[in-house]
This record gives sequence, C-alpha cells and structure tokens, in this order.
Amino acid sequence: MSLFVIGVASASRSTPIDPVPSEAFSRVVVPYVEPAHPTPTASSRLVVVPVEVTPDQAPARRPAQVIPKPRPRTVPRPSPVRSSKPSAPRVATKHSISGKASWYCKAGVSVCHHSYPPGSMVAAACGKLRSAMGSHWRGKTVTVSTKTRTVEVKLVDWCGSTTKTIDLYWEPMRRLGGSGVLAVTVRW
Repeated sequence: MSLFVIGVASASRSTPIDPVPSEAFSRVVVPYVEPAHPTPTASSRLVVVPVEVTPDQAPARRPAQVIPKPRPRTVPRPSPVRSSKPSAPRVATKHSISGKASWYCKAGVSVCHHSYPPGSMVAAACGKLRSAMGSHWRGKTVTVSTKTRTVEVKLVDWCGSTTKTIDLYWEPMRRLGGSGVLAVTVRW
C-alpha cells in the first residue's frame, strides 16, 4: 500500500512558523523486552539433520487433471427481418453539381486515406464540390451518378484539384464503370 501526500499551493503570503518551545516535549521511556528467540551469533552454526520420509508420510499426489480442448461451435446468424411493406422512396436531393470524377486508393497502386482501407466507399471532395457544399462537407454522404450507374460515398478527405469535382476511392469508381476520369453528377 502506498500513501501519497499532496500539497495545495496558495497564492497568499506565507506566515512565519513560530518554533515549538522545548517545554512542550516530554521524555518517553520504552521498556526493554528480551527477544523470544535467541539472536544468532557468529559462533552459531547451521545444523542439517537428514530426515527420511516413508511413503505413508508423503503428501498424497493428485492425478494430473486433463482439460479437454474447446471444440469450435457453430453459432447461427439471425436472418434479416424482411418487412412486408415496401421501402420508403428516396427523397429527392436539393443540391447537385456536375463535373469530373477521378480515383485514388487502389490496393498496391496508389495511396489511401489512413483511416479507410482499400475497398471503402469513400471519396475526397475537390474544390468545386467543397465550395458548393459549404464548410460542413466533411463526413457527409453524397450520391455520385453517371448516366447509367449510381453509388453513395462518404466524404472523408479533400482533393486539391481545381478541374475535378470529386476524387473517388477505386471501389466506387469501379462500381460506376470507370477506370480514369468520368463525367458525374454529385447530389446531397
């Protein structure tokens, strides 16, 4: 057990401490008590006495306990609950911008964002998109569409391009059917 003492600092001036007069102290006498065991001296020697233990005096040995290895068990996953009612229609977005999309973060080819592994559905907002969305663009999910395909991506990074609108991770670009620069519309 440890005891920690913490002092509190104060901004006020310290007051001088008066010395304690010697009359405040009294003598304390502690009686001497003989030790219960004699104190060993340099002349005392350690004596080793061999002792023989018979089998009936030996402590009983327990048999080794065998612990079975755990067996893998199969845990069924619950099946998704399907609703009988149709899903809600998508709400039309209020804002959109059209422009060019490029890609980054293809495993083994280019650099990725430190928090998102290759294959993530994320993107970097380029200057045109950031200007259109305002200062709270980071973390927003946007819809990116070509003429025939659509993906949703989360904006997690920024792109310094002044000619492009969005820089997609390779996976969303692949799903849009692109391999270079695509004409897209971004909605939010």
